[in-house]
Amino acid sequence: MRRNYGIPKSTDSSFFVEPSNKTPTHDVVLLANVPDSWSLQHFLDRAMRVVGQAHPSKGTHIATGRKSSPAVSDLWSTLGYAPDTIIHNDTNFVASKLIWSCRAPLAHPWLTRRSLSLLHPDSLSGLSVADRKIVMYMTRSNGITLNGGRRVVNEDLLLLELQRLLDRRGEGEVLQVFNHDDFADMKTLMKHFHLHVKAIIGPHGGALYHHLWTGPDTLVVEFQPISRPDLTFYESARLREQPYAVLMLDSLDDEHNMDVDIPAVIQILEDRLGSRATKNDTLRIVYDWEGYELHTAALE
Repeated sequence: MRRNYGIPKSTDSSFFVEPSNKTPTHDVVLLANVPDSWSLQHFLDRAMRVVGQAHPSKGTHIATGRKSSPAVSDLWSTLGYAPDTIIHNDTNFVASKLIWSCRAPLAHPWLTRRSLSLLHPDSLSGLSVADRKIVMYMTRSNGITLNGGRRVVNEDLLLLELQRLLDRRGEGEVLQVFNHDDFADMKTLMKHFHLHVKAIIGPHGGALYHHLWTGPDTLVVEFQPISRPDLTFYESARLREQPYAVLMLDSLDDEHNMDVDIPAVIQILEDRLGSRATKNDTLRIVYDWEGYELHTAALE
């Protein structure tokens, strides 16, 4: 017997799943109500893990959180979900079949490749780093980030020194300051990063996730406040076999703005820019669970 599942409206905007005897309002629904899935960062590092795990069991509809940002809407469209097939968290529905990707890990090489194969397959075969000429600086000081803080207070001087370094190298490299509004849509953005970007530099924030669209050997340099350590981009870069460096910096205020050690940044680029990834740039994943169904055993 086929059992229907309903998602009733909740006062705290959460999803609750329960069996239902009501007539289905939808056939197959993929449940992807992960935290902050409306934002690009958490769509990529959370929702896509669920979608990738479920593929190819594609739902006729997708149940997610609040209304998506334009960039995320673009990516849902790339996955084949039109706006009218996305169910947001203020809607009741009854599904004949509910797909729920339980135990979808956030950091996993297979799911990273699966996400890229679904969103931008060209990224799986990156161009030679020698053929890519753009060093992309991911600013948080242009006033268009979705959340404040983590600004680099000496950014103007940092950009000046980065440009001087590229001029000294004499390899035709170009410094570009990232602005999402420069790209018509996510497809255009992903293609640009894939074809042209050889390094991504900047403070911790969702924009750093655009390193995904570039190939292996892309240098990722992150500025991170000591008061808010985070392994997200370390793991993400390792899963793409990309050299990664982090500068842990003191927060200057409650917004975790930072004064970057410019000579340290320049030294990192002098040592690693344009270099091939090494064995140390590959992440070994270890999970803290075991189970017969996962074909895993306790580590000795």
